[in-house]
Parts: sequence; C-alpha cells; structure tokens
Amino acid sequence: MTTLALLLCSLALSAPTPSRARPRGYTYATPRMTRQFKGKTVLFVGDSMIVTGLDIWARNWVEKNGGTYRRHYYSSSTTRSWATTRALEYALQHYKPHFVFVVLGSNELYIPNPHLHAGYVRTILKKLGKRPYRWIGPPRWAPDTGIVKILASIVPANRFYPFNGRHIGRAKDGKHPSIEGSRTWAHDIFRWYAARLKKEGQP
Repeated sequence: MTTLALLLCSLALSAPTPSRARPRGYTYATPRMTRQFKGKTVLFVGDSMIVTGLDIWARNWVEKNGGTYRRHYYSSSTTRSWATTRALEYALQHYKPHFVFVVLGSNELYIPNPHLHAGYVRTILKKLGKRPYRWIGPPRWAPDTGIVKILASIVPANRFYPFNGRHIGRAKDGKHPSIEGSRTWAHDIFRWYAARLKKEGQP
C-alpha cells in the first residue's frame, strides 16, 4: 500500500462518526430573531470558551438576523478579573452593544471556595446596569465545586443559561467544546434565549 493510501486510510479511521459529531436526532435550526437583532449590536464577553467554536455559530446567528456581532474576551479570565479591572467598562464603551452575552465561569469550576466569588458576579451585573444581558454558564465536563450554583443564585433565572449536561464533542484538552460540540452548545443557547423572549416579550 502506498504512503498516500496509508494516509487516507488513517484519516478515514480517525474522522469522527456522525453520531459523535451530532447528538442523535438533533437538528440545527437557527431561531429567527430579526425583530430583536436587526440593526443592533450583540456583544459576547468572557473567556476562551467564546473563541473555541461558540464564536462561529454566534456570529452566524446574530448576522443572519440582521445584527452586528462583536466579541471581547481574555483567555483564562474569571469573574474576579472582569470585576476588578476596567475590561468590561472598556468593552461596553467601545462597542456600545444593545445586548450582552457573558460567558464566564469555566475557569472557576474547581476553585476551593466558590462562594468568595459571589461578590465578583454581583459587581459584573452592576457594571452591566440596565443593559439587556444573558449569562451563559460554563459547559461543564465534570462536577464542579459550586460556581454554577453561585451563578444561579445571583443571576436572575430568566437571564442565566446553565449548561444542560448534553454530551457534546470536546477538543483535545477534554474541556473546551470542539467545533461541532460548540455548534450543539450554541444552538441549545439560541433556543433557550428565543424561548425566554417568547415567554417574556422583552430582551
């Protein structure tokens, strides 16, 4: 067998099967939200979970509905780093978003005293002010020490999306979602957000 044939065989064997790439029976239907997003700026702020795949699908979702997508992230950032610096103030002033999605908590899943970060979460919410926002909880890959519970206890229930525990594809580090995993995670978020808007009638 030639070297090229061996390489093609290896790639075929290593490629993910459809069942691993997408949950069985799952469809990727992007919710229509033109009325909410058309002509508006939607900002995603947070940690590296934004740019390991979520970014691709979020941008497509926002732009498909006539909005402008923006992101502002720092790898390994936490609620503490966003609460104790002017990073959020800068992003809000620079991008002037109409809606904000906060993606934070993944780098605090295993901290020993998550209750000590409750004040940071409250500070971030205070910085957001009256601007419409949603907080996207971390896509947990293992049981956490309590940060998700802290987030859920402070962020209003209609504004907090806790990861639903669905099995999703992961990157080589076993933590960040893969591109396909992020696609499933993102569409779960979109559907949840659309359902909340339908129920509440406001962003």
